[in-house]
Amino acid sequence: MKIGKIEIKTSKKTILSLVSLPILLGIIIVINYLSYHIFCRLDLTQGGIYSLSKASKDLVRKLDDRIIIKAYFNKNLPAPYNSNRKYFEDLLAEYKTYSKGKISYEFIDPAGDEKLQQEARSGGIAPVNITQVKNDKYEQEISYMGAMFLYGDKKEILPFVKQTVGLEYDVTSRIKKLTQEVRKKVGFLAGHKEPDPFTDLGGVYERLSEQYELRTVSVKDGTAVPEDLDALVVLSPEEKISEREKYEVDQFIMKGKPVAFLIDSVNVNLTNFMGNKIEHNLNNLLSNYGVEITPGLVLDRQCQRISVQQRQGFFTIQNIIEYPLLPVATVFRKENPIVRELEKVSLPFASPLILKDVPDGKIKPEWLIKSSENSWQKDDVYFLSPLQNFPTQNLTKKGPYILAATVTGKFKSFYSDKEVPAVESADKTKKDKKDEKKSETIKESPDNRIIIVGNGRIMRGDFLKDPMSGTFFFNIVDWLAQDTGLISIRSKGIEYRPLKETSKETRNIIKWLNVLLVPAGFIVYGIIRWRIRKIKRKGLTLNEY
Repeated sequence: MKIGKIEIKTSKKTILSLVSLPILLGIIIVINYLSYHIFCRLDLTQGGIYSLSKASKDLVRKLDDRIIIKAYFNKNLPAPYNSNRKYFEDLLAEYKTYSKGKISYEFIDPAGDEKLQQEARSGGIAPVNITQVKNDKYEQEISYMGAMFLYGDKKEILPFVKQTVGLEYDVTSRIKKLTQEVRKKVGFLAGHKEPDPFTDLGGVYERLSEQYELRTVSVKDGTAVPEDLDALVVLSPEEKISEREKYEVDQFIMKGKPVAFLIDSVNVNLTNFMGNKIEHNLNNLLSNYGVEITPGLVLDRQCQRISVQQRQGFFTIQNIIEYPLLPVATVFRKENPIVRELEKVSLPFASPLILKDVPDGKIKPEWLIKSSENSWQKDDVYFLSPLQNFPTQNLTKKGPYILAATVTGKFKSFYSDKEVPAVESADKTKKDKKDEKKSETIKESPDNRIIIVGNGRIMRGDFLKDPMSGTFFFNIVDWLAQDTGLISIRSKGIEYRPLKETSKETRNIIKWLNVLLVPAGFIVYGIIRWRIRKIKRKGLTLNEY
């Protein structure tokens, strides 16, 4: 009789399993359908990369007029562009929700409609060729994946939604540009072989120009830095800055205008990896502001890898090796908005900074970025080949080192007790006539801020390709202009998750645990199951009697 009861219970369980399975599948299908058509979001990611940031919410809540967004997207896009469209649609739904109806959007499919395609092209959204597999062969299809933002008589274009990373920044920055009445002006000091912001900074210039009016500034003739500028950037000068030019920069600071100094102390030829010291003549000026750039370069075991070619006989071999002179910094002062959302930044050929004691206490120097504890300093900066053997033990100058610093407060002029420097003309035996006019030196500034980075090469050449480099520089400009709203969303989705460095013994232990632990687990599980079944069989046999 008991065996019969067991069989009945087993059959009931089987029936319940067969009935509950389609019910569960039905529930999953309904939930997926509703979630696709109804906006709802539960974001459990670190940093909330799938939710609007506070800066974006605050911006759209304060809109005083309607913004219309026309998104031109082909309907049947191949992967991954179809998921980009869905993400963009969800994102715009969230903007609409927090704007309380001030933002409206529509998705337009221009496929097969020449009038809509012409409308998209005339608005600045160019078609994109997408290669996809159809009918067992590669085919190219012209698609549209852009958006038009309309606000009154103003218009902004997002020409191509290529990926979801940074998409919130792209949307919010365009809304901000549409709604702001006056753009702040940022100047770049010129005349000393600095990178030209219009031609040498690539996409960095394009993104900066979305929010700021940019211009180059030369003060070689003794003219003052234009007073209508809101901030000044001294970016990687390779030639000496004259005393009169330093005076004009100093007086710009004394007027309460912020300045960023991104300074290279060594010029490195990346073909032969030979270095030459740069005499930029800024050390005494920066030291007066509480920060000193020391000679030498910082090396770090936490560094970038580079590709180098090595000749072996008749063959050329390409090797990927670690290059300690390209340190990757991950230690930040998180209270500062410049680096609050950063996870890493690479500062190639950086010189260490020293914070000086300030006796009057009117200014406050603070470190911003440090190298790791496995860093050290190299004073010989002439031979910098990545193929040399870099010492890592018995070092007298060990890190961490300060790579970037900020100074805030009321600054004392470096020229407060000095005469106004004369202007150096092209013919150094003569002086410009403007020297005859004496300027009134401002001796102390109101509350102000500057940032000093022991590296400017971050904004040159191939180093610009690192997205964190551009983000760090954008954040600096925003901090100078006291417009830090976009900083919190600029680096969303850009992650740095390196493997933790371990000893050889630890790696061997982990390796053998991975090899043996899983099989051992199955063996133990099998033994336990075998014992349970054996016990159950004995129990059934006893119950029969």
